[in-house]
Amino acid sequence: MEKEVRGSVLATILLCVLVLGKVGDAIGLAYIDSNPILVLVLNANDLHCALSTSRVNVWIWFVVSAIRRLCEDPIYYWLGRKYRSKALTFLKSWFPSSEKAFNESEGLFRTGSFVTIALNPGIVVCTLAGVSRVPPLSYLTMNFIGVLLRLTLIHVLCSLFPDQVDMALGLIRAYLPICIAVAVTISLISALKLWKHVRN
Repeated sequence: MEKEVRGSVLATILLCVLVLGKVGDAIGLAYIDSNPILVLVLNANDLHCALSTSRVNVWIWFVVSAIRRLCEDPIYYWLGRKYRSKALTFLKSWFPSSEKAFNESEGLFRTGSFVTIALNPGIVVCTLAGVSRVPPLSYLTMNFIGVLLRLTLIHVLCSLFPDQVDMALGLIRAYLPICIAVAVTISLISALKLWKHVRN
């Protein structure tokens, strides 16, 4: 009973994080210029991180982005580890290519090669790491390293090309209504698709 309660709590937390992410996707471009930290809290995806590099103190940017990214990955790992078959079924329906990714990565995970987690942390890889029974400490270590490496790469690239980042922000300002309409449409479609799979 206690395990079921714990599982439902984690699932609820994950759902809340996913909802925040969808909200961030929908309104992120509208607030990336005026309130970039709020946008990062809602969803620190690659686009939001890149556009906010010049708007936020570097240390605050790293801390907020890293914490936000690390909020959901361990839950994906736990769900994959705890609910192996259900997690695989969900991934196959939501991400058709995940079956191939699982077949390719399971052997590497089992032999201790966890570089995949560091190179590409996210819902598919983290869930598959749980399904493959990667040791928790190894997973958390590689996940943390992977998030820091990705954020460092984003910040370095944006620091090398600040004019391009400013140009992107300028285009967003100029075509904000269109950008918001597109972002909201994509978010709604994605949210409805997710809701359909969760109900099934």
